[in-house]
Amino acid sequence: MDESPVSFSASLPMWAKVLIGAVLAAVALYAVRHAVRRRSELPRWVDPRTYDRRGVVIPAVVSGVFLLAVVALALDVHQDGLITRTFDDPVHDWFVRHRVEGLNSTVVVITNLVSPFGTTVLAIVLATVLAWRTRSWVPALIVFIGPAVAGLLVRLSKLLTPRSRPPQIDQVVLTVEPSFPSGHVAGAVSLYGCVVVVVLIGFFGPVSRLAAVLLVAVAVLLSLIVIWTRLYLAVHWFTDVTASVLLAGVVVAGTLAGYRQFVRSRPPVG
Repeated sequence: MDESPVSFSASLPMWAKVLIGAVLAAVALYAVRHAVRRRSELPRWVDPRTYDRRGVVIPAVVSGVFLLAVVALALDVHQDGLITRTFDDPVHDWFVRHRVEGLNSTVVVITNLVSPFGTTVLAIVLATVLAWRTRSWVPALIVFIGPAVAGLLVRLSKLLTPRSRPPQIDQVVLTVEPSFPSGHVAGAVSLYGCVVVVVLIGFFGPVSRLAAVLLVAVAVLLSLIVIWTRLYLAVHWFTDVTASVLLAGVVVAGTLAGYRQFVRSRPPVG
């Protein structure tokens, strides 16, 4: 088997990643600042009395439960526990056996587009569009800070749980960084989830039930595609992507709780 090419993320040295991150953050702040024409404010249809204490506590508790699940899964991975032994090798082998040779290059393109770098660029674009559309900093901050927090959690998790990648002979693109969890999945899923939060909490007015269901379905479908690419390329174990989905849940639920608390801290409308 020919040697796999190095993945885009792995080919960048740390100093380059830090520099790119700093430049992108500066671009984001500049773009959003010029997109907002007046001081950040809540949409007029959102009243602080919309959310009671339960509206904050419930998503906060959900975020905490997801975080505990990530910790439990990390311990299982560290000890090669029941979940790891049951799922990782069978799922990995299944994806390797069911590859379609002509599809490999397309999957590589997709996974590069949803890489942490690609997700950051998309978050900047969405933040700018949302700021311009709503004339508010709040939705822009939600869709930009959410994936950024997810990225920090991924980096911390990789330091605490330095796990080896699947065998290099199986990888379509060579990736050498710690495997647990997947930065691609955590960043992309948290971004899609934060966009759903922005829409459903009312920054574009009332949302019908059908529109809400379709929006969530699209976010789930996009998330599944990202998960599939990482497993198809054999650069992550099943528990890696599972932990990333849970981390994204921590970020999205925590963002919703933080937003509602922000609303409750504002003076009543009218």
